[in-house]
Order: sequence, then C-alpha cells, then structure tokens
Amino acid sequence: MRLIRVFAALLICASMMGCGFRALTDRDVAGTYEASADWGRSTLVLHPDHSFDQTVVRNDHTRASIKGTWRLSLIPGKEKASYGILVLKPFLDVEHDHKGDLAGGAAPGISRGFLWGMTISADPDYGISFDKK
Repeated sequence: MRLIRVFAALLICASMMGCGFRALTDRDVAGTYEASADWGRSTLVLHPDHSFDQTVVRNDHTRASIKGTWRLSLIPGKEKASYGILVLKPFLDVEHDHKGDLAGGAAPGISRGFLWGMTISADPDYGISFDKK
C-alpha cells in the first residue's frame, strides 16, 4: 500500500511539472498582468484578438493609458519552449527609470514559471515584471 502512495505522489508531481513547462500559445498569453515598481504600478490586459490595454498609475496619482497590439514570437528552433518574446506596439515603459514613458514598442521576454505562473519581464535588473493574475 505504501508503494502505491509513493508512486501516486511521484506521478502527480511529474504531471504538474510537465504541464507547467508546455509550449506557450497565444491563448495562454492572453489575460491580465500587473507590475509594481517603487514609483507606481501598471496593468496590462492582453486580449485574445491580439489587442491590449495598458494603464500606468504613478505614486503621485498621475495616470497614463494606451491601447495597442501584441504578438507572441517564439524563438526559432524552440517552438515548444515555455518562453518567448512578446512584441507590444506601442507601449508604456515600466522600468525603474521610465515611469510609464511612451515608447514605440517593446519586446520583453515572457515565460511560464513553475506551476503555470506567467511572467513578462519589464526590468529584471530591478525585479520589475508583469505577473499574470
């Protein structure tokens, strides 16, 4: 009986890890993401039709919003990877020194973390990223 429990626990762990690292798809990427920085926060909503809405709210209560388009770009030869590049046009930069400044576009990395969490890098050197809610 104990052997069956151990085997079942290993099977559950293996299936959870396998699902957490499956290839990214547009459907996986769509959703609401939030990022926080010492200067404020940003919400990024990626719609299934490849449009997006982004809002930045600074600590001084000033706000900026933008609408644009997004595209998931997988690295050639790594099409089944759990990471890729997210192309956003236009974009409000969310970095430690760009507090929601308008940019023509951005191409941050996007990855599926352990146990299905999705993260879009904004400024990894300062620990700023968009996490899927």
